[in-house]
Amino acid sequence: MAVLYFYAFEKYSSEAEAQAAATALLERMQNNPTDWMEVKEITGSQEAGWLMPPTKLTDAEILNPDESKTYTAYSKISGSNVMPLTAAQLEEKRNEFRVFYGDYLRANVITKADESTTPPTETTITPTTDMSDFVS
Repeated sequence: MAVLYFYAFEKYSSEAEAQAAATALLERMQNNPTDWMEVKEITGSQEAGWLMPPTKLTDAEILNPDESKTYTAYSKISGSNVMPLTAAQLEEKRNEFRVFYGDYLRANVITKADESTTPPTETTITPTTDMSDFVS
């Protein structure tokens, strides 16, 4: 019988490994918005119709949107698809969609499962990495 740790749908053999995973997830959530959303530049207008090329923006482009462009954003977790968005609105949606992702992953909880007890017990542990900005 073993003690296992679970974080963001992954299994770890020690709390230290799970804590390291939380730190790595923090880095990804700060720098890799394509993990939880897709963004495309759009052209046109409400009146004339929107044109959406198939090219998705990169992480760097999503983190630094061009204020002269218009965008559409799709949340991979909630299924929300929003358009048209200015650069400032895209930044708001990026943060909103990131919280959906953080909640989905339970980014603020490590679960310790102790199978050596009868019945097996589960305990929640708060990551030492502050994930509060990424969950509701």
